Amino acid sequence: MKKIVLTPLLLFLFIFSSLSQTQECGTVASPTQINFLNQTSAARENWGAPEMIINLPVQHHIVRESNGTGGLSLNDISNIMSVMNTYYANANISFFDCGPINYIDNSNYYNFNQSQESALCGANDVTNVINIYYFNSVSSGSSSLCGYAYFPGGSWKDRIIMANSCALNGSTLTHELGHYLSLYHTHQGSNGSNPELVNGSNCTTAGDQLCDTPADPTLSTSTVSSSCIYTGSALDPNGQSYAPDPTNIMSYSRKSCRTFLSQGQYNRANYTAIN
Repeated sequence: MKKIVLTPLLLFLFIFSSLSQTQECGTVASPTQINFLNQTSAARENWGAPEMIINLPVQHHIVRESNGTGGLSLNDISNIMSVMNTYYANANISFFDCGPINYIDNSNYYNFNQSQESALCGANDVTNVINIYYFNSVSSGSSSLCGYAYFPGGSWKDRIIMANSCALNGSTLTHELGHYLSLYHTHQGSNGSNPELVNGSNCTTAGDQLCDTPADPTLSTSTVSSSCIYTGSALDPNGQSYAPDPTNIMSYSRKSCRTFLSQGQYNRANYTAIN
């Protein structure tokens, strides 16, 4: 699978990554969503992406102060859509604006907490499109987040929540779209009872359940250098040293390092978009 060639636009967007290195993804699969994904795992594993392009509509919701100040610009949204389409073209997915931007001028939501989601998004969601909301900041309780989305199945919502700085860092929105399209973190279950093994023997049932992404012990800025080299020393249950991919977008690597999705990840995203 070829890696994305960085255009000047992408390089420009990646400089924003240093703004949000301490913020992570708030997406968590519910038990019913995990069950749904497990039930369809065989079909997704054997899926071959068709040649046809799947067009997915997007509604952008920009939250600003009550006086109309703050929030992302039209140029920001254009750049965001360009990055989304650059990556997911490899999954035969194309995103398009289904209507004009919805501006929500309400200072009560400018700095957003997850507890406010139902009140705000329930009143503004457009049915059967991907609703992406952009806030000055996003939090869950006292924890700061870059954003979050919903996995298919169970309480699935056509909704992605983003902090503005993270929406502009070149990788986080692509990461959240991955969850929306059924992609797990590459480190899924790394701290549980069934971590993915370095030798790949359980790659279809552990980790992100994809065999073309290496086992990941959960990356961070402390285990990935500014040159995007893994510097950790974690061992799997067999005592083997991990050799994760710090460039994978579905990891917790440095946001400026995340520039790659595997063919298996793209195939899985394509399956979800169609099915």
